[in-house]
Amino acid sequence: MSKLQAATNPSETELQLIVELYSRGDFKKALSLSTKLASHFNESATLFNLCGAIQAALSQYASAIESYKRAIEIEPNFSYLYFNMASAQFDSGDLDAAIKSYRKAIAIEPTYTEAYSDLGLALQGKELWHEAIDCFNHALTLNPYYADAHSNKGYAMQAIGNLEAAKTSCKKALDINPDLSAAHYNLGSVLHQQGELTEALSSYRRVCDIDPNLTSAFVNCGRILQELGDLNGAIGTFNTALSIDPSFADAHFSLATAFHDNGSLNSAHASYRRALELDPSHAFAALNIAKLLFENQQYAQASDIFALNETTESQLYLLKCLYAQKSQPEVSTQIKKLCINGEHSAVIGSYVSRAKNKYGLNLHNPFCQDPLDFIRHISLLEKVDFASTFGRFASTLLTCETTNLRAQTLLTNGVQTAGNCFTQGGELGRSIEEIIRTEIERYREIFSSSSEGLIHHWPEKYRLFGWLVSVRKGGKLAAHMHDNGWLTGSVYISVPQKDKLDSGNLVVSAEDVDDEEAISGNRRSIDVVTGSLCLFPSSLLHYTRPFDTEEKRIVLAFDMIPA
Repeated sequence: MSKLQAATNPSETELQLIVELYSRGDFKKALSLSTKLASHFNESATLFNLCGAIQAALSQYASAIESYKRAIEIEPNFSYLYFNMASAQFDSGDLDAAIKSYRKAIAIEPTYTEAYSDLGLALQGKELWHEAIDCFNHALTLNPYYADAHSNKGYAMQAIGNLEAAKTSCKKALDINPDLSAAHYNLGSVLHQQGELTEALSSYRRVCDIDPNLTSAFVNCGRILQELGDLNGAIGTFNTALSIDPSFADAHFSLATAFHDNGSLNSAHASYRRALELDPSHAFAALNIAKLLFENQQYAQASDIFALNETTESQLYLLKCLYAQKSQPEVSTQIKKLCINGEHSAVIGSYVSRAKNKYGLNLHNPFCQDPLDFIRHISLLEKVDFASTFGRFASTLLTCETTNLRAQTLLTNGVQTAGNCFTQGGELGRSIEEIIRTEIERYREIFSSSSEGLIHHWPEKYRLFGWLVSVRKGGKLAAHMHDNGWLTGSVYISVPQKDKLDSGNLVVSAEDVDDEEAISGNRRSIDVVTGSLCLFPSSLLHYTRPFDTEEKRIVLAFDMIPA
């Protein structure tokens, strides 16, 4: 801190006492002493600067800003006073004021590295990403070893979608300061977005080691564990976050989703409720409570919640509730409303098709008018070494002690893996994902001349989410659709010998499936065998025929999900 004229300041001993109290965290005593001295030395910029720092430490931002303003009135050409005031303005949430103050500090001192970096943070807060990156670059020109600026630049690079540059910036920060918590956190976020879950988990765990009270890092660890299929680990980690901060609504919400996945529906409901109590505006908690009601066939109660939320997901669920309640006029009105709003997902496509067959509603289908014409069934046996890829992949995951299973009420005599099996399978999982992506691109090429929404609105970016299903004798999967998918697929890794013509077959349907034995022009039974790959629009309901042989039926199911 610059030294001002001695006559206007308290003694060095008095100032040093305030600094010592501040340094050891005794802010109330420091403030009491500095305030008392300020009444005698009301022309001391040094003293008012100290008052501002103490008030900011006590989160008394309005008072801190006033103290800094008084210091600036006394010494208007001290850059650090503007910098300190900007920091208080930033912490109070007044980003516009902070930006002006940081710029003033830089105008006075053009080589003020920290001011450039913190100006970048304030610009980030207003989502002015490119301006923020310019500031971080300027700070790094002044000091290439400024780890915080590298880390902050990484965050901004991620925001504009340049993930590789983001990763590089975070790693540069960690090369300079291996214990920089923010850089580990930002790197974890980038790796998570890139699907490198194991590496992301490692980064977040490092944050937890460095800053064991940062609840959001524990929540992010839990979310990755959940995606990896380790539901017990996820639940334990979410509970750790809540032991640190029991009032963290997002931790309760995340815990609820893990309970939901493992079938502990009462616990899920309680945790969603707790999240909503702590944060009444938590739309996802309210939405998921309504989803539980929907799953429990409490359609009227679920409808009341969905109707309050105008998000697309809520309005699609409202359509599902109305359809389940057989409210024909309301179904027609809701479909039209969604279509007017530009909805063209698999869900709207499914219900337009089903309403046509059930009620005779002849409405335009924005997803796929004739989804049964868009089924592709091929064999992979001659395309890849099937046993050493898909066979080994399934055997490894299904026999691994760390592989978790998720609750699946649609499945009889079988199990389903939890999480995304592509990320759980390591290098082999990535290889299999590439095989499937290649076939998805061929699918798109084959139907490229179609004007259907399925092809016309094909997602520019998508992710694959997959899981394994192993079914024993007499097992089957009941009719359902995958709401989040665009294209749904399945690879048949092991199909038992057929004891009947359609044993173990995949059946896809554009109509409601009340009777799985029924034969209709709106359904198609696909004669799958070991090595089969099936791709079809996610709007189609699908189910499997049971089989009676002893061999297990093992399938890799997956969704192409718009990113």
